[in-house]
Amino acid sequence: MDMEEFREEIDKLRNLKRKHASFFDWHDKEAQEKGIGMDFFQKLEESSDEYLLNIESVEDPPDVKITTSKGRELGVEITELVDQAAIEYEIKGDPRYCERIVSWNKENTIELLEAIIVRKDGKCEKVKDRYESLVLLIFTDEPRLESDTLKEYLHEHTWPETMYIDEAYILTGYEPGHGTKCLIRLF
Repeated sequence: MDMEEFREEIDKLRNLKRKHASFFDWHDKEAQEKGIGMDFFQKLEESSDEYLLNIESVEDPPDVKITTSKGRELGVEITELVDQAAIEYEIKGDPRYCERIVSWNKENTIELLEAIIVRKDGKCEKVKDRYESLVLLIFTDEPRLESDTLKEYLHEHTWPETMYIDEAYILTGYEPGHGTKCLIRLF
């Protein structure tokens, strides 16, 4: 990529309308998914002797295939935990935006996560046999859902049983208090 192409990419990012919970937001969905997949595996590498060899976009679902140094192939379905109404209010300058960003609580967070898990598990039925493991990666940059809060909300929660998804994680945006993004294993 030459300097002019790089400037064009930066301009596209600057022109995105969404500002709310936008740490992972990107104008190119495929690049966004690969970047989030790489962030995910980078966090896994911190506590594993396995490292990322390759990441590639695949037919949805899942969104990306990760090949590890041990030859494992993981299918990673990537989705976002975000308050869509907050995004719309913020873009429109609606005063209800402030109410929305503070509306997260244990009950609605768990309810939304369970709905995501059930919905995404159903989508993965036909691809289970193609991968050693199917992973659901839920990313969030909601300002009220930092890792410490999520851990408190999710402590000892029993997740719905899945038929196809083997593991599920939440990846947070950059957290200044931790000096990094944070990864939480759900199951």
